[in-house]
Amino acid sequence: MATRSGHQENGASARPMSSLHNKYMKEYPQECYDGMLRLGNEVPDFCAETTQGPMTFHKWKEGKWAILCSHPADFTPTCTTELGSLASKHAELTRMGCRVAALSVDPLESHKEWIKDIVAYRALTHDEKVTVDFPIISDCNLDISTSYGMLDQWSCPWDRDMPKKPLTIRAVFIINPENKLMLTLNYPACVGRNMDEVVRCVRALQLSYNKSVATPADWPRNHGNLTLSSSGKATKDFEGAVFLLPTVSKQEAEVHYPGYHTCSDIPSKKEYLRLVKASDVVVGSVPPICTKDKQKRSQRLLKGEGKKRGVLGRIFRRISANKVGNKPPLRTVTEQASGTLTEQAYYDV
Repeated sequence: MATRSGHQENGASARPMSSLHNKYMKEYPQECYDGMLRLGNEVPDFCAETTQGPMTFHKWKEGKWAILCSHPADFTPTCTTELGSLASKHAELTRMGCRVAALSVDPLESHKEWIKDIVAYRALTHDEKVTVDFPIISDCNLDISTSYGMLDQWSCPWDRDMPKKPLTIRAVFIINPENKLMLTLNYPACVGRNMDEVVRCVRALQLSYNKSVATPADWPRNHGNLTLSSSGKATKDFEGAVFLLPTVSKQEAEVHYPGYHTCSDIPSKKEYLRLVKASDVVVGSVPPICTKDKQKRSQRLLKGEGKKRGVLGRIFRRISANKVGNKPPLRTVTEQASGTLTEQAYYDV
């Protein structure tokens, strides 16, 4: 098996999977040469005033994923719903190790006053109490908006008779821990964003960041009714499955993902549709264990006491065995903090 340093373990003769992943990622340019911010570029650093105090962007997100989300203007209807939805997703994104910041060209005091409306309207429409715990950046001088290419042609696309002043479009920038741009979404002022899709994109990017895989359309609600050519019967075993990248050779796939399935029952007969079950790609975190009974049980299991049954048992069986079936060793980080137990695990490839 390949470690992050590139050495082989367990007698595997295949190239390190990390090198394959790096080769794929290097297809993206590291810098832009025409003033356009593109995928793979290092995003511009900036200093700004926010609703949570001064920010230096790269330092603020240091070592973490981040979402930078711009909106056209405070005290506008669609923007109010968007930031309310983003506030609702913020805790989930935080658990995923992703920081969030919003931005517009409005003054800081406008942001602070508008937050009250965001919270109130979310309660009215979703019966949900949210808090805006992420910073909203004030970019009155348009410096950040210009460097990120966020500016719209005119201030109010729905009313061209109004005085023109550039405003930020509905943009989403998802940035990896190395400050590289991994995904952008650009929406016009008349279309609100779906924050569930933004969260899904972060999950998919984090998965492909650690593994040489790609998520299919509609992931993770994909391949829920796959017909296997070998049996001719439909199965749900591949629901949420991902594809191996073309950079992974057949030999490497057999070493690192021995349970993968090739869908070759297609006209071309080409073997490029190589599926890996979701259960064979262990990335992410187990939801926090919040009940007192489970907290006590997790503490006993950490000490090697008690029977390893259920979800907790599966976690600790993985930890103690340091493997999953005949797969390569599992790299596991178990953290006991604030009365909760989480596990982050992934194959070190």
